[in-house]
Amino acid sequence: MTEIARRRREVATDDADATCALSGRTALETRAMYAWRGVSVAAEVVDESLGLVEREEVDRYLAALS
Repeated sequence: MTEIARRRREVATDDADATCALSGRTALETRAMYAWRGVSVAAEVVDESLGLVEREEVDRYLAALS
């Protein structure tokens, strides 16, 4: 997901028939759709995934302080 996020402009697709393989959202239900290695991924899935990674990093940092 981080690679998709880094390359959003390059991997964006305008395929109106695309459906996210992870959430089932169609191109009409998302603000952007990305094609990554033959798999369609909705922008919201990418954003949620990045949020989870960021929270895990913060948790690890806070745990290291204890």
